[in-house]
Amino acid sequence: MTMLGPDKYFELLIEEMASVVKDMSKAKTAKEKLEYSEIIKNLSEAMSAYISSLNEMMDFESSFDYEDFEE
Repeated sequence: MTMLGPDKYFELLIEEMASVVKDMSKAKTAKEKLEYSEIIKNLSEAMSAYISSLNEMMDFESSFDYEDFEE
């Protein structure tokens, strides 16, 4: 299993969302549009969670005192 870097993961989410939006524009029925909107909502929530995680990691790193580990 290959680990994705932060940029690649975010890029994949954006590409998937663009694809779903394009497919949604072709939907004919309200049911189909609702299904696509639920997918978009899930992808948006995934992006939000990912960004929040990155923010937390950045906050942790900025508050970390590296001098304790210097020789």
